[in-house]
Amino acid sequence: MRGGRAGWAVLGLALLLVVPACSSGTPKAASSTGPAASAPAPSPSPSPSPIPIPSGPPVTTGQAAGNNFLLFLGGDLNSYAVTRIEGQLFPGSGAPASIVPQVPSQDPGDAVFAPALSPDHKRVAYVELPAATLASASNDGGGPLVVQNVDGTGAKMVATGDNLSPAWSPDGTKLAFVRGGQLYTMGADGSNQQSLGINGTVDFHVSWSPDGTRIAFGAGNPAQVEIVTLADKSVAPLGSVPQAGNPTWSPDGSKLVFFESGSNALFVASADGSGAQQLTTCADPCTRDLEPSWSKDGTYIAYTRATNTNGVLDQQIWVVPAAGGTPQQVTTGPEGHAFPSW
Repeated sequence: MRGGRAGWAVLGLALLLVVPACSSGTPKAASSTGPAASAPAPSPSPSPSPIPIPSGPPVTTGQAAGNNFLLFLGGDLNSYAVTRIEGQLFPGSGAPASIVPQVPSQDPGDAVFAPALSPDHKRVAYVELPAATLASASNDGGGPLVVQNVDGTGAKMVATGDNLSPAWSPDGTKLAFVRGGQLYTMGADGSNQQSLGINGTVDFHVSWSPDGTRIAFGAGNPAQVEIVTLADKSVAPLGSVPQAGNPTWSPDGSKLVFFESGSNALFVASADGSGAQQLTTCADPCTRDLEPSWSKDGTYIAYTRATNTNGVLDQQIWVVPAAGGTPQQVTTGPEGHAFPSW
């Protein structure tokens, strides 16, 4: 599989499991028919509970308005037969609330993937496609892009075709996304779609700088974090940081957090790539810490942790202080969670 969480990696959504250390993305569950099937596939994660999860009420605009509102994907992240966009306050307690997709032009039974919360916390962009297509070995987590309000209203398909992981511009007027291994931008309403003309295969997880002038992304295999300046479309690597992907800017633009494949953990570095320091430690049963997302106040970094416990694959949302410290697991239960977005 190419680009997305499945090859280098999403559908954050993508959903995860063990892949070679040179790949920086969040892979989907291993398939006996897929390209990495030389070894016996581990046992699948438990089937999702028949009782709808989360048990909290639908997300409201008021609940989502706070800077500590954390959005993520939840559901069966192996077959994608059941996936939902969920959210909850952090720190906080209680069951996550759900956003119910309402996409008139798509089948109500479709899966949702790779949700991204808009900067004003009023809208969410995501990939939406049939669950069987998403779970197939040939799919990388790409599909039509949809934008809707956080309360589940106003859904609109803004891009057709095979698109990966949307990312909002700081002012909420545009989206960056990956299509065919290339980085694209467009208006949040789907207008003015254009490729940035970057050579090489772009990783699924991209991030817009807080000043709106640059986009960070992972590219290549092994992936390396690169930054494109939108004014002239020039591309430069993030210093000498090797084998890294999934970059996300800090709210003040001074730093980037990213996945480093040698340790399968998250690192934080200055925006020029200097002073890289390890933020998380991924030890058995952890297989990868991926998809970091910086909180609006710069205090926390949420991420997806993929684990393999006696052949049972899982992924859940964790949060770690941005300055370093003890990580805290946010989501639990029989279903998986991924693609955190503040």
